[in-house]
Amino acid sequence: MDTKQYSNSVSGGTETASAKIEFDNSVSGGFEIGANNEGIENLRIGASYNRMKFDMHKVTEGIATDNVVGVLDDTYTGDMTSSVRSAGISLHNSDNLYMVHAYYDIKNSKEV
Repeated sequence: MDTKQYSNSVSGGTETASAKIEFDNSVSGGFEIGANNEGIENLRIGASYNRMKFDMHKVTEGIATDNVVGVLDDTYTGDMTSSVRSAGISLHNSDNLYMVHAYYDIKNSKEV
């Protein structure tokens, strides 16, 4: 996930900063229940629930300078994960996903 870039005027020039947050892949789980042929032939309906977990893996910062007095025009990047964690910021999240499904099965003209 990338953040927006933020620009600021500094010593007659411009400083632009942004960050990139990487998350660990996590196993998610859930379930779905449903019914078919309830009033309309070939119609299936269902409801599902899924829970996903996202754990912060790495935070990378990037700063670009342009015409800042006393600083070379360049782009500087670095890993700031430990700084974010030591500041007490936790980017571990979980998400619940609820869905309702409707499917219509089209009959094939040939029997298999």
